[in-house]
Amino acid sequence: MRRWAATLCFALALGVFTAPEARADKVYGAVILDEARKVGEGRYQSLKDWDKTLRFFYSAYGRTSGVVFRRIETTPKVNAIHIANLRRGATWSGINIYETRNKVFIYVIKAEPEDAQKKR
Repeated sequence: MRRWAATLCFALALGVFTAPEARADKVYGAVILDEARKVGEGRYQSLKDWDKTLRFFYSAYGRTSGVVFRRIETTPKVNAIHIANLRRGATWSGINIYETRNKVFIYVIKAEPEDAQKKR
């Protein structure tokens, strides 16, 4: 838990005080690292470590209204965070970032069309 808290504080501090990365790819409208390798539909492996990957996402979305960062409860061997996009009309609803076995993965969740959400 201490490692997670220290990592989160470090990422927040760096995200607030650093400028966003100059280049970035988009998946379903969500910004992701250029240094990410596609491993499936909406799934990517970050070529950066956990801290640098989080730093990128905090710099990209940390001060964005309607975007919320939440820790995902997992086993001790996995670090995970969910970025929820609560903005109306968004093309992506969330991003899951997780680290396991020293590999960092990113999963972009595509938003459902608004008329499909209204039918529920």
